[in-house]
Amino acid sequence: MKGKCIVCETDNEGFPVVEDAIILAIRAIKKKLNMAKGNTLIVCSGCVEQYRKKRAEFEKALVQHGLIAAFLLVLLVLVPPLLGGTFNLAGIGMGILLAVLMLAFSIFRYYPAADLTGYVPAPPAQASLQPQPTQPQPAQAKPVSTLQSLLPFQAAKKPPLAQQREPAHKQPAAKKTAGAKTQTHKKK
Repeated sequence: MKGKCIVCETDNEGFPVVEDAIILAIRAIKKKLNMAKGNTLIVCSGCVEQYRKKRAEFEKALVQHGLIAAFLLVLLVLVPPLLGGTFNLAGIGMGILLAVLMLAFSIFRYYPAADLTGYVPAPPAQASLQPQPTQPQPAQAKPVSTLQSLLPFQAAKKPPLAQQREPAHKQPAAKKTAGAKTQTHKKK
């Protein structure tokens, strides 16, 4: 089918876009404002992957906004009577209004559906199918124990027992040298 691609905006051959209520409303508004061009909307075969990604983003946003709208509706309609409050029509109206408003936010990301019947994805590039030359593997490092891998630093090896120092409280007192003077404080 020949028309204008919604992704790259060029005149091409491609898969038709489904005319849903939103596209019909946009066409009606453009016709009233004398801005209608009468283009047939398509997705060309070169843009199908980009189209699928954008359409998936829209569908994800629609589900998220729908869940938030349902939560707000339940919160504003069912919770007040369960907490001992009265059944309030204004609360129900406000809940419905907020739910519709939340669903309307998903229209900002609207991306129309396309009929991709007969689309066959392009085969992978031939370069990736050719075997890659094998390179020699580097020597593998010695396995590290789990405890050592958790430590942020490498523990230094302890010196042999003969070279270890005794704790300060067990060391003999340092000998005074002959030329050293000791100062004493006298009270006057």
